Amino acid sequence: MSLKALLKSLLGGEEILECTFHNVGHGLFYTGILWNKLNKLKFYKAKSYKATFVYDCGSISLCPSELGNRINEFLNKLHRLKCNHKEESVIDLLIISHFHADHINGLPMLLEKVTQVRNVVMPYLSFLERILIATVNLVNFKVFDQRYFEFLYDPITYLLENYSDKIGRIILIGRSPEGPPSDGGDFQIPEAPLDFNPENPLDIENLGDGRGNEALKQKIMSEVPSWNRFLASDEPPLTVKTHNGYAILLGSLFFRFFNLKYSFPDLDKKLNCFENCIKGIWGVTDLRNVSKEEVICELRRKRNNKFRKCYENCFGKKNLNLTSLACLHIPLIKKSDEFLVFHCGNEEFSFLDINKSMAYMLTGDLLFNKRKYIQEFQTHFKSLLKDIFIFQVPHHGSRYNWNNNLLSLLNNALLLPISVSYKGKHPHKEVILDILDHNRIPIIVNECRNFQCELRKIDKDLIAMLFI
Repeated sequence: MSLKALLKSLLGGEEILECTFHNVGHGLFYTGILWNKLNKLKFYKAKSYKATFVYDCGSISLCPSELGNRINEFLNKLHRLKCNHKEESVIDLLIISHFHADHINGLPMLLEKVTQVRNVVMPYLSFLERILIATVNLVNFKVFDQRYFEFLYDPITYLLENYSDKIGRIILIGRSPEGPPSDGGDFQIPEAPLDFNPENPLDIENLGDGRGNEALKQKIMSEVPSWNRFLASDEPPLTVKTHNGYAILLGSLFFRFFNLKYSFPDLDKKLNCFENCIKGIWGVTDLRNVSKEEVICELRRKRNNKFRKCYENCFGKKNLNLTSLACLHIPLIKKSDEFLVFHCGNEEFSFLDINKSMAYMLTGDLLFNKRKYIQEFQTHFKSLLKDIFIFQVPHHGSRYNWNNNLLSLLNNALLLPISVSYKGKHPHKEVILDILDHNRIPIIVNECRNFQCELRKIDKDLIAMLFI
């Protein structure tokens, strides 16, 4: 063993960002852990810290016990690390991309197993839009789960009342009703290390924009008066932000969100058709006059489901989605002396001497089938696109969500993880061929136990200490 390797082993001067696409079949469960290896010499107290984040937690091809095993693997990893939170299972940031069951039906299980979730970030959808998504899932995925429908009926109340002792803050991300839809990435990424509040290490001071935040907040308060109590307290557990700007976790991880609202011909007309049909079930003019119990009872009806009939009359049987909250995250560590290791099954691959930022793009079910969507994506992330090395292929590699023009924007994106749908429809062969034709690497997550990436940095300062 070389002297450098020996000292590195003894002092533990290695900073690691470990990100994992867990094999959950048709779904998504992505986790990240930032930590320092502890030193083996007791006389030297190496700095040890941990940040944890999760992006989506769901599957419709695994049974609950199997999905629970994947969650336990993540939590057991946290327990093995000797970090600030000791034996507690603390998630600093939980991000929900959208409300399809294959992305969120594992949330109750995850929330029951953890000690605390300090921040939850999710897109804002109106009550009608959430009921529409609930109906989409019972039509296309035969989902009749009680807790899933309770969440969709009122996600804020569901989380803050059922998990009041665990959830610290919910941040709703929306599009500004006023002003430009994006700031165009007109800001400078800060350099670490940055100060942070140990009680809640997610800094959202630079997230959103003042005018847009307030306009969006007023819009939500008028649409959902029951949430005003969560917005108006001295230390509100609910915060509203636009997707502009950025957030910093633990002074070391940069996050930028992108909330794309979809549109297609006659969308408003079809939404009005669906809304009027639903109102007709109970003969009301305002859906808020229908109790939660009545709505969920009808949603869970397996025969003669009136929600299903309304949906099929207005939209057909299309697997509709209205938004997906994409997330780009970048570790704010120096660009020298880094190397990336990724694992698929028993195989291990390394990329040495990475001299650029290492950005990860999580897309959920983002839609790229129209030029305007790609233009919005490009405008929002701008120069950050060149830093993307790992890009999650949206919607399990669906051809409908894909556009091969994406790869010309992502010049440095080499690894493209994909999960296979349980019916075998995705990924589409044309998507795989596009990726291969551009000399990129498609990673089929289902063929690995997990697809794991580790970005490591050797801390030369620790090595130098012995020679001072």
